[in-house]
Amino acid sequence: MPGQVQTLNDEQMTLLSSRLQDRYEPNFAWGNVGSFYSILPALRAFWPCGPQIVTAQSLLIADTANNFHLTAAHSPLFGYESLIQYVDFDGVNDYATYADNAQFDILATEAYNVYPGLTMGCWIYPDRAVGTNEHLLSKFGAAFKSYALVRLAAGNAVFVIYDAAAAGVSATSTSLVRQSYWQFVCGRFVPATSIDAYLSTGIGTLEKTSTATALNNIRNTAVNFTMASTADPLLFFDGKISLAFISASALSDTMINALYQLSRPLFGQ
Repeated sequence: MPGQVQTLNDEQMTLLSSRLQDRYEPNFAWGNVGSFYSILPALRAFWPCGPQIVTAQSLLIADTANNFHLTAAHSPLFGYESLIQYVDFDGVNDYATYADNAQFDILATEAYNVYPGLTMGCWIYPDRAVGTNEHLLSKFGAAFKSYALVRLAAGNAVFVIYDAAAAGVSATSTSLVRQSYWQFVCGRFVPATSIDAYLSTGIGTLEKTSTATALNNIRNTAVNFTMASTADPLLFFDGKISLAFISASALSDTMINALYQLSRPLFGQ
């Protein structure tokens, strides 16, 4: 009727208002994750590890950023628990790969980038106890080494960079990667400054370990990019991987922490 005004529903306003919305809310997390990961500076690939593409020749782990879909080797399983989507690797012969490509030949000298470097990470759920080196994301082979994010046999997370002279520098987490528990793992290279390893260690807590370095570039190699193993020799990861990404930029601490904080509600953290 004329003169009437709509009465606002307080409950709806609380739910919809970004100001009032509880930031730790799993129901909103996927929207936050999808939008934030997809606009990372110099993003080369983002694999949510849920979408997959099945062809007559192969099973692909879909990259939702630039279509660098990883080819699954052997039979990793796609699954979900609650709101988490993941790929489950058996630690025996499962892995995923992308043939050597310029997009993954990140040198940390890209002139177009205001903050050149390398940042990559993922959420992992290890299925076995420590005892063997397990590569999570890497461009790494016996003779050709560029970069690698690894769960060490000792249980720590390590991020290692090799420069054009094949000199390697790494940062190793103080805390251990836990078995049967979701954790966020990330590595960052800031040229001529630091190698940094990040590991979530508790509810809302992200540990950072740094190693100062004079390295100012990353070695360009012809080895494939891999998930859940190295290219050669094969060092398999046993467990689940979710929300994997790689950026040709040295992302800020603020951005890396935001990646963790926005995604952790999905993983009950």
